[in-house]
Amino acid sequence: MSVTCPIGELETPQDSHHVLYFHVGQPVQLTCRLNGRERHGGIHHAGDLCVLPAGVRCQWDMEPRADSLVLRLSPLLVTETAQTLRLKSTHARIAPAMRVRDPHLEYIGWLLRAEREAGYPYGRLFVDSVAAAIALLADARRIEFYGAGGSGIAALDVQHKFFKLGVPSVAYSDPHTYTTSAALLGAGDVVVAISNTGRTRDILDAVKSALDGGAKVIAITHGNSPLARMASVGLFANVDEDTDIFSPMTSRVSHLAIGDILAVGVALARGPQFAERLAEAKDVLDRRRVKN
Repeated sequence: MSVTCPIGELETPQDSHHVLYFHVGQPVQLTCRLNGRERHGGIHHAGDLCVLPAGVRCQWDMEPRADSLVLRLSPLLVTETAQTLRLKSTHARIAPAMRVRDPHLEYIGWLLRAEREAGYPYGRLFVDSVAAAIALLADARRIEFYGAGGSGIAALDVQHKFFKLGVPSVAYSDPHTYTTSAALLGAGDVVVAISNTGRTRDILDAVKSALDGGAKVIAITHGNSPLARMASVGLFANVDEDTDIFSPMTSRVSHLAIGDILAVGVALARGPQFAERLAEAKDVLDRRRVKN
């Protein structure tokens, strides 16, 4: 949800969830006290994050008013994610932080804001669509990631995360290859098609072939595009960029952030048995590193 905090003092009560305040407005001078003791101050700029762990009470003093997007995370979700990734329990602890920046969280925040301000014209990205995409991927017999040009690099990056989960998957960026492969897919298979514009002819042809064979298609693309209209599930990064620019970084990072969300979601959905596979993969990498 979004909130506008008035000028002056404001106290937020203890929350059973971890709370992230994503600042989206003009720069604001803000001071806060955590549980009546710690004091943090400074100028908050758009994109800055404030992190309040569950159970922490905060007193705010701001000038002028502050506009924020509020994200709430279940402590259980954080713990289960750490366990699935075979992290130490100490890594599941959320510490209070003020004025921090994280590129992935920042882009997720801007995507959420854009969806909200547009009235969710293509569906609620981080509620319904992500849940549907994770359900498809968690039960998939085989997953293929398609992307042309720069989107092919994003497809390879996302596939690499699923590869480490032990999910049968492959990434293709050559149009001849993914068009042919799509024609061989069937029921139980899932295609993840990544395209900033959603108008690349080869991608659209491959998606049509996959759908005709009975496969499902998840599109990471612009919501107002042919690919979005064809897909079984759409995850929309509505980033309008000049396609003549050699490296469209905004859309690229948005696509990678969505890929991270899907990978973590599938790892959680498939249960704790995948923790052993992650641990084995990590051990293999550790053995290939030179000690000292």
